[in-house]
Amino acid sequence: MAFDSNEEDKLFKEIQDKGDYRYFVRDGVVNRIEYLKSKPKILFILRESYGTDDSQPEEIVKLREFFATGGLNKKSPQTESGITRTVEQIDAASKGKLLSYDETMHVDNERRKKALNKVAIFNLNKESNHINNQTNWTLLKKETKSNRDIYKKLFDLYEPDIIVCGGTYGLFQTIYPDLEDIPTKDNRYYSWTTVNNKKTLVLNCNHPSDRNSHEYYNRLNGILSKVYIEA
Repeated sequence: MAFDSNEEDKLFKEIQDKGDYRYFVRDGVVNRIEYLKSKPKILFILRESYGTDDSQPEEIVKLREFFATGGLNKKSPQTESGITRTVEQIDAASKGKLLSYDETMHVDNERRKKALNKVAIFNLNKESNHINNQTNWTLLKKETKSNRDIYKKLFDLYEPDIIVCGGTYGLFQTIYPDLEDIPTKDNRYYSWTTVNNKKTLVLNCNHPSDRNSHEYYNRLNGILSKVYIEA
């Protein structure tokens, strides 16, 4: 099934209409054409957005348009570059190569634009957090549980090959309870699930803003090595 951006918008509207949102987050597939061309197709599941900048927020936080520019969020500037490094690391591993830590560093705007335009990015909390950078886990769990049926429809629409849970693996399990953890050498784990009748790899990772650490790099490479190199 080809991705339908109109259907995506309808599902986002369904979420917005059933909730009481002040600053509704509209994210998802950043660039339809680039996403459809990408191999593998990658969906990032994150916790929440902190808006697009420090100015007065709009009622609709247009993250798709923001990500398409490769721009950096002033409240969480590491996130976009961290997503870029993760995409590059996965792309290389899918072709049989593990990138070194240094090869993933020093991300410029062109690299960000290229990586961000080929993925889908989905925040489970559809209310933008303009107050602070601290996640309200009670609210986040409630939001995920309330919207999980619509979220599944959106993920079916995206048909990803790989889902990267950035600190959201436990929450993702409330949507897809069939996950069976497979450990790696560094005690991290991954799993497989079915999205729209398609076998999909689910990666349990730190949030992309942690990408500057060797720990994040090593954990992700441990998973990618087991899936792509050792298989």
